[in-house]
Amino acid sequence: MKTPAVIAALGFQVAVLLFMAVPREWTLHFGREVYLRTAPVDPRDVMRGDYVRLNYDISIVPRDVCRDGLAAVMANPPAESDRRWRSRGVWGGFEQSLLPPDTPVFAVLKPGEGDVAVLDYLTDRKPAQGLYLRGRLESLTEGLARVRYGLEAYFMQQGEALELERSQAGTTSRAPLEMRVAVGPGGLAVLKGHRRGPLEIGLDLQRRPRAAGSAQPWEQGEVVVAATLSLRNASDTNLAIVALPEGRSFALVPDLRWGTNAWRWVGADLPPPAPSPANVILLKPGESHRTTIGLTNSAWWVVPVDAAGANRLASAQPLQNLTNRWPPTRFRFEYRPPPPAAGAGLPHADAIWPGRLLSPAFSPGGNVD
Repeated sequence: MKTPAVIAALGFQVAVLLFMAVPREWTLHFGREVYLRTAPVDPRDVMRGDYVRLNYDISIVPRDVCRDGLAAVMANPPAESDRRWRSRGVWGGFEQSLLPPDTPVFAVLKPGEGDVAVLDYLTDRKPAQGLYLRGRLESLTEGLARVRYGLEAYFMQQGEALELERSQAGTTSRAPLEMRVAVGPGGLAVLKGHRRGPLEIGLDLQRRPRAAGSAQPWEQGEVVVAATLSLRNASDTNLAIVALPEGRSFALVPDLRWGTNAWRWVGADLPPPAPSPANVILLKPGESHRTTIGLTNSAWWVVPVDAAGANRLASAQPLQNLTNRWPPTRFRFEYRPPPPAAGAGLPHADAIWPGRLLSPAFSPGGNVD
């Protein structure tokens, strides 16, 4: 009498496994393929044997690209008694979330440069059509959303992780991984492979001791006064970059992993100067170009902003004034090439790399990821 029951139980378990596996297998073989860019990778930090933990450009979503119910909650947050303390997951620490964890969300994608997809907006409403990823909230604050997509763990074939680490040995520059992802109906996404980005970015900070008169122990140490950024061609073909005067090919952007950054670069809304032929740098494979930015220059100062990103009525300050703050205040530089229309008539226009690239994060006190 027990045999039919046992068979039925086993059959039910098999059916459940098939129900879970079939959509992923269908997506793996027939889903639409795109590439998603990760943050610049230091293999020594993220690799555990042949296992990689990934943080994508779309994993932390600022308020200005959140829509529908997410935007409404961020604009009119609940009382603190109704919020929940949540772990930041892979980002570390805790923060109060405006919505319960695991709330379903959808990242609507749009074409970026080449075959890399970028985020258009994040919503809690399932799109009727188009390319989108299904995700779940880690947390939602007044300034940003943290999202996981089921793509954060990547297992390489034996030896691939070591080969990737060896390929970056002897250089301080980092290239983002671009993950090949298959996207199926309903936003289900499955990892299929990876490639290294063709351009690497490096960051070297120049520091000086704090001014005399800093009496407290936590006021001792160094501050950052300049940053040297390097762009290195990591591909096997020629690439061109655009190096505008005074470092204007780069923007200073907040690093949001510790929460909303309360400071905004004074040049955030200023258009960069038009590029000239002299600004185009052709890099052969393995060659690099360096740009030094003086952070004591008022053009690279920052102003305080609220959770919505609006400037507060306060004067701009140099980064050197922002040390020893909690939560930590951190920034990145972002390389931004000219739009295609602006670069069309330049030398080597076809070789100009069209993507944006984030540097490692750094603090005003000189710590670098």
